[in-house]
Amino acid sequence: MPVFDIRKTNFRIDTMGGGQQTTSLELVDDKGREWVLRSVDKDVQSDKKIAQNKFIKAIIQDHVSGSYPYGGLSVPDIAHAAGVSAGEQHLYFIPDDTAFGPYRQAMANKVFILVNNQPQPQKGITTIEMLEKLKSGKQYYVHPKEYLKARLVDWLVADWDRHEDQWSWIEEKTDSGIAFYVVPKDRDQAFYKSNGLLIKFVSLFALSHINKFNKSGRNIKILGKKTKELDKQITGILKKEDWETIVKEFQKNISDPVIESAIKKQPPEIFAIRGNELIEKLKSRRDGLLTHVMKYYDFLHTE
Repeated sequence: MPVFDIRKTNFRIDTMGGGQQTTSLELVDDKGREWVLRSVDKDVQSDKKIAQNKFIKAIIQDHVSGSYPYGGLSVPDIAHAAGVSAGEQHLYFIPDDTAFGPYRQAMANKVFILVNNQPQPQKGITTIEMLEKLKSGKQYYVHPKEYLKARLVDWLVADWDRHEDQWSWIEEKTDSGIAFYVVPKDRDQAFYKSNGLLIKFVSLFALSHINKFNKSGRNIKILGKKTKELDKQITGILKKEDWETIVKEFQKNISDPVIESAIKKQPPEIFAIRGNELIEKLKSRRDGLLTHVMKYYDFLHTE
């Protein structure tokens, strides 16, 4: 992977962010757009609740290996083919570099994904802010068809970690008022795979939403566990025929060449190991998408 030399880029460091387990450095480019360097590895030691139990800590730290760090390199091409906004991503090694100043130690000698968090000129708002605006007046609405296309990308790549912090929302004036368009973020769990027996056992009870990337793609109800209510709220005005039309168009747009080109965005050394397997599974999941998505539609509308 290439080495990231911040001196040779158009970025300036904004602030250190990230959650309890991810090292994250927020950057701004010369156009004012927001980017972020997010560590590929997670450190569960930094989560105090987990760190208190050595057995649980060991299990969860090992669970990190189920994530596929190269998935985010491929998802933008798939999203763009579907008409969904997505920021480009690049894989880098960051050396021990004094240019990172006070963040040097946190960043040194680690692998990071550089993510464009603002692929459009306009800065987005959070899901909470979007929902508050929806409550404030009838002039606001979410474009349901665009949202459903974004969810189809999630389901195609088996990204089970979708929640309110994983999206930002762009406002756009229309004849009907002000529409919100979704901009997905964070693809840490795309193409997730864990064959461990313990994870399989735990998923039966506490972590059923953790669903591995396989050929069938049938468990969309499980993949949608975290966002079921939001899915229902936003797509509620769409008819069954609308869902079918959108899925069929999605399947057409995600052609074999699109899938093959997207997976080839991963390092050639990695493609040689798993590339053909990913391509085969994506094609299979795409082909079965209509059947499985319509089952999810029935689930949302029978609760």
